[in-house]
Amino acid sequence: MFQKVIRPGGSANCPECREPISKEANICPHCRTDLKSNEAWQKEKQSSQSSGCSVAAFLMATSVLGGAAWALWIS
Repeated sequence: MFQKVIRPGGSANCPECREPISKEANICPHCRTDLKSNEAWQKEKQSSQSSGCSVAAFLMATSVLGGAAWALWIS
């Protein structure tokens, strides 16, 4: 049976084997590649950490504004 895995930092494909892994990973669990020395992976990791707050703020704002618009439409 398929089980959905939720990763706190999101997921991305390993730069070596292209399998989906956590962005927080330092070693790929599939091909065992050391990702600490991979500069592109480290940049991807840092960009995901800084964008997480803005995504959460956007989702909160749209849900609040969407709820307000719905309340105005009903009344």
